[in-house]
Amino acid sequence: MAEKKAEINSWDMLEDYRGEFFKGEWPTIPEQFHLSAHLYPEQTAFTQFSPEEVRITYREALEYVKNIASWLVGKGLKKGDRVILIGKNSPWWALGYLAALEAGGVIVPMDAQMEDETANRLITFAEARFLIADGDKHEVLGGKGSGIKHKISLSRGVGRFIGELPAGKTADFPETGEDDLAAILFTSGTTGLEKGVMLTHKNFITDVYQACHHDFLNADQSDVWYALLPLHHSYCMTAVFLEGIKHASEIVFAPAIVIDKIMKDLEFGGVTIFMGIPLLYNKILKGMMKKVRAKGLFSHLLVGLLMRVSGFFKIVFKVNIGKKLFGNILLKKANLYNLKYLISGGGPLAPETVRRYQELGLDFVQGYGMTETAPISTLNPAHAFKISSVGKVFPLIEMEIHNTDGEGIGEVVIKGPICCKGYWKNEEATAELFDDEGWLHTGDLG
Repeated sequence: MAEKKAEINSWDMLEDYRGEFFKGEWPTIPEQFHLSAHLYPEQTAFTQFSPEEVRITYREALEYVKNIASWLVGKGLKKGDRVILIGKNSPWWALGYLAALEAGGVIVPMDAQMEDETANRLITFAEARFLIADGDKHEVLGGKGSGIKHKISLSRGVGRFIGELPAGKTADFPETGEDDLAAILFTSGTTGLEKGVMLTHKNFITDVYQACHHDFLNADQSDVWYALLPLHHSYCMTAVFLEGIKHASEIVFAPAIVIDKIMKDLEFGGVTIFMGIPLLYNKILKGMMKKVRAKGLFSHLLVGLLMRVSGFFKIVFKVNIGKKLFGNILLKKANLYNLKYLISGGGPLAPETVRRYQELGLDFVQGYGMTETAPISTLNPAHAFKISSVGKVFPLIEMEIHNTDGEGIGEVVIKGPICCKGYWKNEEATAELFDDEGWLHTGDLG
């Protein structure tokens, strides 16, 4: 009898680089970035088409990150210091994020649409001394009494532009470990008061490796990820930005959700992995179907029939024939042909919308999670997608249902390396989040 082949994990490849690029069980975010830059230095890392075109390779990005980090350390940044990052999605946002961590800091991303008064209150609450912000926020945030001592601008022509900082002296950056704090993400609680979720390097890194474990996400350096949803939110931050870096892939940044610009980004960027919101997916689908109807009744009926045939093959045989059927007549014209995965965020997606995209040959990946779990804890594999399910539990975590009622419905609780440290300066809320056995209580029913 043949010996059973050992299971291969998505993180097994790390063994080849432990000792050279990182020391712990898991790399930190900067260590993972260094590894990707080492493996694919000339691969395009960060791209933006508007308001200005920017293309930065992994080698160039690493040079930027080291220079910005040296500047921060030269200005007095110490290990664990909080660095506020507030701006629209852009390559410069990405470099600021990575540089703050490279310097040993803790990144505190904030919503670029946040009211100035709220942002200033959270800056003070975070006890931050460094601010990296878009030009429109650069002057109005972090004023006298806020604690901010140094500012970097994400916009050309305003303050110290992050892409043109004077070369810093070569710095010995503080040694950061996987269990050190990487980010504080503010999320609104049921009382309306923001809570600062404290997430470690291990929380994020184990999440991105589990997301591509076996049959979840089949991605590599040839993929192009689209950062459309706000990056300050944990979902896009992890599932697009950090996941893209893990694979040494290209990430295309969109500063705003504008349908015409999105379609151009998809075309010129060759995007393969797209994270959007339900409203956007509905609008794109409606636009395609409108064009089909405009071609006449016969075309409309034929496309409808072929979609049902495609859906049958997908459900019964797990075979995707949609791209072959609709590639030339629909998908290429809508700049959707290159897409390998669609990811939905920002709210639930109607089952009917998912079904129709699947019939067209486009696969959705959906999951479940919360900011406190970095955030993904389950994923629905594209090849075995079930519309009514949030997917399979990640391999390194435990998930149970506690305090069930007569129908077996109870609270979802989680243990594992993706679970946060708690809430910033809020011991009471942290104590409510975890029970005595270490289970994180999600407050969600399952």
